[in-house]
Amino acid sequence: KATPNPTTPTELNAVYGSTLKDVPLPKGWAWDTPDSSVGNVGEKTFAATYTEDNSGNYNTVQKNLTVKVAKKAVTVTALDKNAYIGSDVPDLSNPKAGKDYKIEGLVGTDRLNGKVTLTYAQTPDMSKAGEIAINITGTLSNNNYEITYVSGKLTVSKQPSSGGGSSFGGSGS
Repeated sequence: KATPNPTTPTELNAVYGSTLKDVPLPKGWAWDTPDSSVGNVGEKTFAATYTEDNSGNYNTVQKNLTVKVAKKAVTVTALDKNAYIGSDVPDLSNPKAGKDYKIEGLVGTDRLNGKVTLTYAQTPDMSKAGEIAINITGTLSNNNYEITYVSGKLTVSKQPSSGGGSSFGGSGS
């Protein structure tokens, strides 16, 4: 049998959290373990096999191929808040995930280390209706993720009038 000399695939890229089957190979090449995780960010090698054709006239060629694993995008978003005119400014001093901000894009049970800081773009004026941006920054980190922060907003609105009263305008005569 002849042994082919295929070009070794290069420029193989993956995103953290994916498997080898997510990394396309040129014609004739196949990953030996396509369901394997690509692992953490960095350069990793995985076994692949080249098959010239199915004629039986060629030996297969096995090589270790390098895959560059890139960071996965994660979004940390300040959750919008609502308050009524005349009420207290909602406190942002001790933000909690799920209540004050949300994290989207983590793989499995992964976590981000560090903390989130929420601040108002300007001091909310609770005497009138309006919107104020809630800025979000943080020291969150995990080597496998590229973190993007997205602002939220505080909406100050008029309290709905309670029922029971007359809804007619103007003055009686």
